[in-house]
Amino acid sequence: MTRGRINSGPTFWFSIILILLGIFLLLENLDIFYFDGLWEYWPLILIGIGVYRLFNSGFRDVYGSLMFIIFGGLLLLLSLDIYDFGEIWQFWPVILILIGARIIYYKVILDPEDRKRRTTISDDTIDHVAIFGGKEKRVTSNNFKGGNITAMFGGINLFLGNAKLSQDENILDILVMFGGAEIYVPSDWTVITKGFPIFGGFQDARKNPPEEFNASKGVLVIKGLIMFGGLEIKDA
Repeated sequence: MTRGRINSGPTFWFSIILILLGIFLLLENLDIFYFDGLWEYWPLILIGIGVYRLFNSGFRDVYGSLMFIIFGGLLLLLSLDIYDFGEIWQFWPVILILIGARIIYYKVILDPEDRKRRTTISDDTIDHVAIFGGKEKRVTSNNFKGGNITAMFGGINLFLGNAKLSQDENILDILVMFGGAEIYVPSDWTVITKGFPIFGGFQDARKNPPEEFNASKGVLVIKGLIMFGGLEIKDA
């Protein structure tokens, strides 16, 4: 089994941001360095995440990426005092418009066969984001190796009942903030949970999980950072 891998998923990068923020604040508190004016540009982090996801997904995850970019852009305008909160707040119905447009596109406009292809994943790794909405994904890979899931003000249901696990230590990195995620796994899979809830819940709700590790079938390691949300593992 391969150990010591670094999974550079959303939880990893969120942890890096927390470490850097802590270092900056510590240096400022010790009067070693001052960051006056630098904090005004912190929303660029969200914009950068959105741009990265857009290119990393090959422009397939347009909706989630744009939500990062738009939300970061609005916060940047507020932080730089270009607009005040009252003026920015006038645009909050745009969120409802985007959610409604997304529902219409996927439920009405999108062809059923195309919708099925978008929902079904045959790739060995996944990388999905749900922001202000919900996603349902069904994995059919014969060599599933894990991946990354991010749910912010939204939810993701991941069905792994038709997938086969790679014979290795496979990491599924999950970041949930003000949202939820449900992972459905086959009853014979060995699943190790390493969740870190902050005002949230992380529950393995399977009825009869295997008691012994079967090396020939591999293991799924679910790492989760849960903030004001929930993550639940269920039987497929």
